[in-house]
Amino acid sequence: ENVYYLSKKGRQHIGSEKNKPHLTQLEHKVRRNDIYLYYGCPKDWKVERPNEWRIQGETYKLISDARFSLHGVICFVEVDLKQKMLENKKKIKLYHSLFQALGHQQALLIFYTTNPVRKERILSWCQEYKINAEILTTEDFENYFL
Repeated sequence: ENVYYLSKKGRQHIGSEKNKPHLTQLEHKVRRNDIYLYYGCPKDWKVERPNEWRIQGETYKLISDARFSLHGVICFVEVDLKQKMLENKKKIKLYHSLFQALGHQQALLIFYTTNPVRKERILSWCQEYKINAEILTTEDFENYFL
């Protein structure tokens, strides 16, 4: 739950040259790890892997926050903390294209967002684009990790 890092003075004291991570990146990684734990630490969990496909001669590329398989279903993870909603909609549209390219392979988009309002908008876009999706919020995890 708590994430710690060394201050400049602390890094100097132990001789470390690493700078503290940007807090937004750190929170994003922690939230992504929530999904990893929630789904039982999948053995084939891959972080920030590019997905490329072609449809009608056009090449598309999408980098999901994580990817893994669950009972034969390819799961793509997206963590939304402060992304503009228009960007989320563009990403969902890209997932629609990716899922079409996968053909008969079952796929699931797991979207982790911050609040119920964002959840509802993301869910409505997933339904609009006919994407098999599970939308989770931080509230879904409040009791899970206790």
